Amino acid sequence: MNRLSGTIASMALICAGCASSGPSPKSASSAYPTKTFVVVTNEHWLDVNVYALRGGVPFRLGTVRGLNSGRLSLPVALIEGGGSLRLLVDPIGSDDRYATESIAIRPGQWIDFRVANMLTVSSYSVWSR
Repeated sequence: MNRLSGTIASMALICAGCASSGPSPKSASSAYPTKTFVVVTNEHWLDVNVYALRGGVPFRLGTVRGLNSGRLSLPVALIEGGGSLRLLVDPIGSDDRYATESIAIRPGQWIDFRVANMLTVSSYSVWSR
């Protein structure tokens, strides 16, 4: 009986050493999805306000100064469940505006948005990690 209780005690220690006290890295990363963002390269000489349009409703993402670049986060609510959105650029101090066509985007991807000085030739591309 002594030998059996020693074996059971040893196995209990081995099992306790293998136990995990927290979530595995895989489950922790799925709880916090990777960021989805828009990288804006503003080649326009004016500062621009950038909006995401979802269902025709504008959501302001931020401002990028003239002849500069910026990285703007897309709120999770705009991209969850798949679907698409449009980007709208509104140069400050001008009546001109430009909106992209519909862009399909998923969490973790990013949009490279190049705002040209002549707004109608602006372009975008979607990238994955």
